[in-house]
This record gives sequence, C-alpha cells and structure tokens, in this order.
Amino acid sequence: MSILSTNFKKSALVIVVSMLLFSLVIPSVSAEQGGKNNKKDGVVNTGRTVENIDEDWTFYKGAQSAEENFSATNFNDGSWEQISLPHTWNAEDGIDLGGYYQGDGWYRKEITIPNSYEGKKLFLQFGAANKEAEVFVNGESLHTNIGGYTAFTVDISDHVNYGQKNIVAIRVNNEVKDSAPLSADFTFFGGIYRSVNLIVTDQTHIDVEDDGSNGVYVTIPNDESIEKNAEVTLTVPV
Repeated sequence: MSILSTNFKKSALVIVVSMLLFSLVIPSVSAEQGGKNNKKDGVVNTGRTVENIDEDWTFYKGAQSAEENFSATNFNDGSWEQISLPHTWNAEDGIDLGGYYQGDGWYRKEITIPNSYEGKKLFLQFGAANKEAEVFVNGESLHTNIGGYTAFTVDISDHVNYGQKNIVAIRVNNEVKDSAPLSADFTFFGGIYRSVNLIVTDQTHIDVEDDGSNGVYVTIPNDESIEKNAEVTLTVPV
C-alpha cells in the first residue's frame, strides 16, 4: 500500500469522526437555545404556537334533520366515520359519469385547550374547504367562508372553555350555487381538503386573519445585482 493511500484513508477517518462529534454537539446546543425565550432590550419574544389538528376527526356525509344538531357539544357522533384531514367525500364518485354527491358534509373534532392558553388569542386556520364552510365551536356558529380555493382563519378566543374539552364542528357544502364559478367541466370535490391548524398568539400579534395569511408581505423590486431596499408590510389588529 502506498503512503499516499494510507494518508488518504487516515484523513477520511478524521473527517468522519469529526462529523459524528459535530452532529452530537449541535442538537444539544439547539435544544438549549430553543428552551429559552429570545430577549432583546428587555422584551421577551415568545412568538406564536402552531398546532396541527389534522388527526382524529369524525365525518358524516349528508345534511342534518330539523330534529338534529350536529354542532352541539352533547351530540353523539359515535356512528360517524373516523377520518384524518385532508379529506374529500368525492374520492370515489368524483369521476362517475352519472354524477357525484353535492351537498352537506359534516366534520367534528374534540380539542382540549390548556389553561396556559388563557389570555392568549386562539385561531383555527383552514388551508381550504370546498366550497362553503360554516365553523362552529361548542355549538355556536362563528364564521361562514364562501369560496373553496383559499385559506381562511377564525378567531375562537372568546368561545372556548380553558382546561376542558371543546367541540369543533364544520359544515361544508360543495353545491354549485350563485357563487363563482357557476358551472365547470370539472368536479367540485367537497370537503376540508387542506390542513387545519390551531394558532396561539399573544394579544398583540401580527394579523393571522388577513385573508388567512401570515400577515407579512415582503416586496423586493430588484432585478439587478446591486444593493436595494426592501419593503416589509406587517398587519397588526388593533
């Protein structure tokens, strides 16, 4: 074996060992930093909490009768289908030549809001629900969204019980009514077909209800390789 080959193998071994040691050190440093609030000039920056709640929903395809109240906290949805989001009820009949189901579909989920969230602002953020969605919390209708292709956010702060279980119910309808598009040669797949998040913020926060966005807009009009200023717009509810 040549001296060059031996030196190369030694160098490679040193590099591998160094990378392993580095990988052990970095997580511990990141964890330590992540466990502390960032402080600058005496201000504590706690940011916002985003919790995905796509799992453990129940679903029923159809409208409620006059005697039923699917959004009620005491309604028994034990016979409903167990599903996870994203979801559509036209997964099988969406390509049927004889037509597909258009009408109501209901979703329910039980969520527990910890006492530590009291005094915060709480929002349900929907990636999209096609085509009309009415949001209930503990039996109370809070918001109706028309349009199935954009995100929307609902403030639930004053409508939940802290330290207790809460019922979120969503009525979704994919019928073609008097909203655009009035007709099309494609299927209006009904359902909550994007993720749903629970967002928790401080009372003063960057707006999360601005068209379901994160409330931050950055404009960088620079098509040249020279330094320019960027415009950042923040929306803060008052």
